Amino acid sequence: MKTIESSASGPIYPWEGKFLAQKTFTDIFAYSLNLPCFLLRADQLENWHVINSVPVKDSPLEYEMTEALTNSRVQYNNKAFQTVIRTKKTLCAAHRGLYGIFAPVLEKSKCTAILQTGVFLKEPPTESTLADQWLKLTGRHPKIQDREFLKYVRTVLKLPVFGPRLLAAVETCMELYADLLTGNKDGKAVRENLEKLNRKFISPELGHPRWVEDLIIQKKFFRFAPYLKKLMEWEKTELGLSRFPTTILAVKRENTGREISDIIATGLFQREVFKTVREMSESLSYPLDYYASLVLTSSPEEFSASRQKLDVRTKAAKLASHLSKTFKCKVFVGIGGGDSKSGELSDAYHEAVTALYLAETQNRPVLFFDDMEKVRGTDGSISRMPRELMRLLLEGGSNKSILFRQHFVGKILKECYQNPDAARRIFLETIHRLMEVLEERGVLEPNVLMELEKELEESLDSAPYLNEMVDRFERALGRLVPFLEQPATGAKLVRLRKAEESVESALQKHWSLPLVARQFGFSISVFSREFSRFTGRSFSDFLLQKRLEKARRLLAETALPLNQIAEVCGFTSTNYFLQIFKRKMGQSPGQYRRHPDAHKK
Repeated sequence: MKTIESSASGPIYPWEGKFLAQKTFTDIFAYSLNLPCFLLRADQLENWHVINSVPVKDSPLEYEMTEALTNSRVQYNNKAFQTVIRTKKTLCAAHRGLYGIFAPVLEKSKCTAILQTGVFLKEPPTESTLADQWLKLTGRHPKIQDREFLKYVRTVLKLPVFGPRLLAAVETCMELYADLLTGNKDGKAVRENLEKLNRKFISPELGHPRWVEDLIIQKKFFRFAPYLKKLMEWEKTELGLSRFPTTILAVKRENTGREISDIIATGLFQREVFKTVREMSESLSYPLDYYASLVLTSSPEEFSASRQKLDVRTKAAKLASHLSKTFKCKVFVGIGGGDSKSGELSDAYHEAVTALYLAETQNRPVLFFDDMEKVRGTDGSISRMPRELMRLLLEGGSNKSILFRQHFVGKILKECYQNPDAARRIFLETIHRLMEVLEERGVLEPNVLMELEKELEESLDSAPYLNEMVDRFERALGRLVPFLEQPATGAKLVRLRKAEESVESALQKHWSLPLVARQFGFSISVFSREFSRFTGRSFSDFLLQKRLEKARRLLAETALPLNQIAEVCGFTSTNYFLQIFKRKMGQSPGQYRRHPDAHKK
């Protein structure tokens, strides 16, 4: 077979050139554009061949599944198909604010097939345009707490935005691929032109988000000889870097508390970060969901460690200052440093996200992870964090819960920044504890409570990144905490009995009068009075009596050491246990253990 090119790696055959050109085209749609693409025969428009796919559940088209809306979309597609077949020209058309490209595949001046893209936008959406589209789709005006509308907003914001230059480049890519399919152009020429379009127009406009995801966040991309920290030639060309990044900055704007507005504003913020970082040396950015932006950067290798840190801090401060002036709000930057030996940046990513969260809670514009106070539990304190948060939520009320939540999440991030699964387990445990309280209080129907718990659990389980996990956990708390403010339902005596049983069955917990009162739907004063009437003693006397009873039983029936008995019975320390036991029983725990029968009636 005749070859079309020779290279150091051997000859390239015509079939190989065509294959490589097709691979370049699919890579552009999958990695750079993240856009579906389909091929349809002009005489069989009902049959679609998938070139690149994106799940429908991640697309606004998910909301067009009703019969009327689906028929409307089909009519729009058919009209576009007929226009392309008639004019033999590429068409960019819109339906309900979502654009698509239709390109003809021409053989002997006849349109025999059509290439079609998935949907995209021509400009960033606003809150009003999204609300209008939602009204047209559902017939409902969106409400502040409308979770379905929020989900719709998120799917629309995932769509790529094509400006005029980028749109023209994508249309040309499709026309080149059409020529490849018909043989009007050979594979070598098509591939060279596709690579040129990607390098000159597509990559500069959209970056390479999949490169960041695969290499740093999900760690799917295997690098040969990573210890060399060498970038491949295509990476240097398309990423605009000459050396491997060593540092990650996580950057976000201060939120207003209005979730939908904040998500939309974050999209604009991420585009500005991308544009600004493009002008910085040895740097590229990545949009971190609806939360923040990552900036991958490095300092000259000849710099000393202290000078590199100063260089990074200067970059971060300048970026934060520019963004703060542009958006007229506070901007926070968390900085994580990579492993210079392995070239791995996944640790730096987790460090940067952790530092960013703490920078925001501490109101510090720039914070290095290395500068954070290292908090390490020495007594199993991390396992007590969900219980501590529950106590603070129940005792403190909603006015203080925001501060409590920030404190809680900050501690978890410090402990688990290198182990996201550990953070996920703690967040899930906290949600389960809240659900148990809501079930006891009876503020939601059991089936509604079950569905809500399943939804929140699946949301946390499926969070791919640490920052998304934190965001979903905070949103889950935001939905659940208001239910704690609602009056508990059920007869008073039933709730008092549940309170008594709950305390007695878990004496090791740090029970308090305000916590139990709030958990079972009483004011503190009412619970104190009613509990005394119900049990015949005050809450504190009841609690102490039950703890002492359990301690006496353990002393008589087990060989557990005194410090473990103190802990499982809920005493704050071993010394306090020794003192209170001797005061109430007239002898020490050790003496009681030696002669337990002397105290039996």
